[in-house]
Amino acid sequence: MQIRSLRAGAAVAALASAALVGAAPLASAAPRTVEASSCQITAQLTGLAGRTLVAGGAPLSGHVAFTNVSGKALSTFAELLTAGSERGGPSTTLKIQAEHGGKWITMPYSLGAGLIGFHIASPGDNHLAAGNVDAAPLLVSVPKGTPAGTYVLVATSAGANVGPSVAGRATQGVPTQFSGCHSGISISAAMFKVVAAGKGTPSASATPSAAASTSAPAAVPSASPSSKLAETGGGSNTGPIAGAAAALIALGAGALVVTRRRRGGQHS
Repeated sequence: MQIRSLRAGAAVAALASAALVGAAPLASAAPRTVEASSCQITAQLTGLAGRTLVAGGAPLSGHVAFTNVSGKALSTFAELLTAGSERGGPSTTLKIQAEHGGKWITMPYSLGAGLIGFHIASPGDNHLAAGNVDAAPLLVSVPKGTPAGTYVLVATSAGANVGPSVAGRATQGVPTQFSGCHSGISISAAMFKVVAAGKGTPSASATPSAAASTSAPAAVPSASPSSKLAETGGGSNTGPIAGAAAALIALGAGALVVTRRRRGGQHS
């Protein structure tokens, strides 16, 4: 697996005006949902929500997928993973590994604390084909001594139709757990507990293996996830979701991306 810099896109770089979103508390009002079709790329994070992770113990297994549902190839887009504690905001506490080509690599926090730029592409190709799916199995772990509490991993994506005026409001009032399209930004958040060794009863976790699950591009762009709220916790999220919106601006400044050679247009 190779790591290279992603070419800056003018529209994504324009999101710089939203940089302060990640540092500000969110409003408590419910978000204004929009038509799911306004999200050009959908984000889906599965397998982690509601589970328990032992500090210094075996990792939790999950899966992330970003799907281009715009019906056209995109040269300007953002695919991000944001990690941190529920209240403390983005941080590098969580170790995120992704499986690719039969190997597991530790995803670097290339965009700053808690912020990972995620894109699987062919060398020399920064476009995301219509219907394409960027997907990978994940392992999430924390070192021994990590403070117990609730942690969040957020998958976030946006296309060329998200400008600075939209991004600046994108996550205002988004609940602690949100799944869907909001102001052109697709958000999929998973909350889970971290406990000290001997505390709690963690769910079964995966052992790294070379058998990766794959996602093929849809023949016809699939529908976006419902824009209805999927909320299981109270209140608005004051950290990782806001940080995810702020991180969108960093892709215009040179995110790291995972590259691979395509096989029949499939990414995994």
